[in-house]
Amino acid sequence: MNTEYYDDIIIGGGKAGKTLAPVLVAAGRKTALVERSLAMIGGGCINIACIPTKTMVASAEVAHTWT
Repeated sequence: MNTEYYDDIIIGGGKAGKTLAPVLVAAGRKTALVERSLAMIGGGCINIACIPTKTMVASAEVAHTWT
C-alpha cells in the first residue's frame, strides 16, 4: 500500500475549501481536498440549496422538456 503525505487536508469542497486549497498550493504546500462528489464542488448552497437562480434553472429545465 502506498502512503501519501500532505501538509494540509481540506475536508469539503464548499466555498471555504475551494478558496483555501489554491492558496495553500500557491504557497508551496502539498494539499488534498476531499469531497464526496464532484457535483458538490462549490458547496451545497451553490449546487442544491439556497441560491435563487436554482429555481430559475429548474423552471427552465421543465420548460425545455415540454419543447
